[in-house]
Amino acid sequence: MPDRYDFSICGFGRIGTVAERENQYCQQIYVTINNDQYREQIIKVIQDTDWIKLYGMTATPKLKHWMINKRLREQIPQLV
Repeated sequence: MPDRYDFSICGFGRIGTVAERENQYCQQIYVTINNDQYREQIIKVIQDTDWIKLYGMTATPKLKHWMINKRLREQIPQLV
């Protein structure tokens, strides 16, 4: 877990659900945003995406970092 992070989401099962505290879920993804210019857009994309629908997960869903990065690049093309 990073020392500093902006928010975290569930990465397994109820993927994408914003966590209210550290270690709330067995697999939690901690998001650190280093780009102040796009901070609000990044947060909105990550929190508003229906990850299960987007990636067609039928079994126990697991969100991976590459999925988040791909979605961010699609929705905010200015990110490099």
